[in-house]
Amino acid sequence: MAANREAGITVHGGRELRKALEAAGEEAVEGLKSLNKEVAEIVAEEARKRAPVLSGKMRGTIKAVGTKSAARVKVGKKSVPYAAVIQWGWPAHSIESNPFMTDALAAEKSEVLDTWEKGIDELLTENGLR
Repeated sequence: MAANREAGITVHGGRELRKALEAAGEEAVEGLKSLNKEVAEIVAEEARKRAPVLSGKMRGTIKAVGTKSAARVKVGKKSVPYAAVIQWGWPAHSIESNPFMTDALAAEKSEVLDTWEKGIDELLTENGLR
């Protein structure tokens, strides 16, 4: 199984959006962080469903993070260092990829984009930027 390497969504004009929201005030920036975490949680929920489970440790490390510049889903930690190997594989050790994270994003891409678009429209309207 080949890993889906399209592992993200890029927002063109994101820097300008952040600057406009920063100029509108801290509440607008916090709204953007909250929106980014909300859309990351959509993907995180799906990734938890798709994550392979032996002990359940890796599934428990899947976390949604929202900042003013990104919505990210993280997996793994020091005690679960194998998460990237599970996702991307390790051909030198005959470990095939199981792209559960990128598959989760692909499955939820429409919902992520719809949620983000509606949220940005609301933020712009609430802050007099539209």
